[in-house]
Amino acid sequence: MKKIILLYLLILVIGIMQAQQLGTNLWYASQNDTSNQIIHLSSEGYYGSTIFNNQMTHTFFRGGFVDKAMKDKALAKAKRVNYLGGEFNSQLMYSDTKNFLFKDFGYYVGISYHYQTGIQFTKDLYELMFYGNKPFAGKEAILTQSGALLRDFNQISFGLNKKNKIKVGVSLLSYNNRMQAEITKGKVTTDSSGQHIDVELMGGYTSVDSSRSTALFSNNAMGIGIDFEYTYQLKKGVATSSRINIGVKNLGWVQQKSAYVLSSGHPFTYKGVEIGDIAKIGDSISAQMSSLKDSLSIQSGVATVNTSLPFEVYFYQVPSYRKKLELIYGFRYKNQVGYKVFLYAGGNINIKQYYNLSSYLSYGGYTNLQWGATIQKRGEKINIGLNTGNLLGFITNKVYGKSLGISLIYLL
Repeated sequence: MKKIILLYLLILVIGIMQAQQLGTNLWYASQNDTSNQIIHLSSEGYYGSTIFNNQMTHTFFRGGFVDKAMKDKALAKAKRVNYLGGEFNSQLMYSDTKNFLFKDFGYYVGISYHYQTGIQFTKDLYELMFYGNKPFAGKEAILTQSGALLRDFNQISFGLNKKNKIKVGVSLLSYNNRMQAEITKGKVTTDSSGQHIDVELMGGYTSVDSSRSTALFSNNAMGIGIDFEYTYQLKKGVATSSRINIGVKNLGWVQQKSAYVLSSGHPFTYKGVEIGDIAKIGDSISAQMSSLKDSLSIQSGVATVNTSLPFEVYFYQVPSYRKKLELIYGFRYKNQVGYKVFLYAGGNINIKQYYNLSSYLSYGGYTNLQWGATIQKRGEKINIGLNTGNLLGFITNKVYGKSLGISLIYLL
């Protein structure tokens, strides 16, 4: 058995950051699965970066000194656009495919909490922040395509479930906090003498008044979205046939009341501060600041903002949990700043009748290559799953992310 598991880990170490995100640790009583009532409780958290390893990320969150070696290592990995982000999700869901609302449609209802944050930034912006503008003397630093987001919201979902083959529903989202900033066009130019910095910038910033948030539902921003999922069985009538899930989440819109909006509709130029005479630097800064608002052409105010929700599209295959070895694969895409297309492939091994182990690699999301694993115990009434999208994240701080998820499903 040890040789089988080792061989599996060596050959099938390809997949996704979070098995829970893909549904590979869900419980299925039968292949048709048409007469179930289940309660599903799950929680997961993860973070990652394309250039900051866990040591540097922990320094950001916990405080500490970022030394030159850490900065240089991140710079060596930097590409034109780089990413840093994380999420925490927790949900409680009840599904009933036994008692039909009409025809052969059952239903599901759930409540959940989500916290998402992410940034994307150019290599030049990273150098400006950590090394200053001196390396750019006589050069331009490109800021275009940098951005950030923060979302903190509660969600209630309700929908119809046709034999776990077709699910369609509606979700109501209540945001405690919702911020987004994006630079659509920008650059910083330092003259060859180092005495002037010119900034050209176009972009926008939107945030809510978080002081209006409540413990459960706030009226900072309210969104409504449509959720849809279709499950296709590869070989109909075959108990060991795997299934492919195709779906979309939160396809809709959101309204932000009393949103603080800051924007610049066209490029502006900030000439910076002349530092030839240190004694006069204070006067120089004051003079620049007094005319800054006009020169930047920035518009600000409080308004009601209506925008589309950042929807999510996914496609994945889940195993039947009835064969010794099975493949898992798919992708996930979130229409938001700081998130790349998430690709994965991997495999699942049925160790014993009710024990499963998955191993996988993933690429995308907030980071690059990750190695994860999932283990689950499937019983007659209870299914417990534990997964991590980056197994090495719990062993060394030299890797670029960490994740952990737990799932508990109870069959009524």
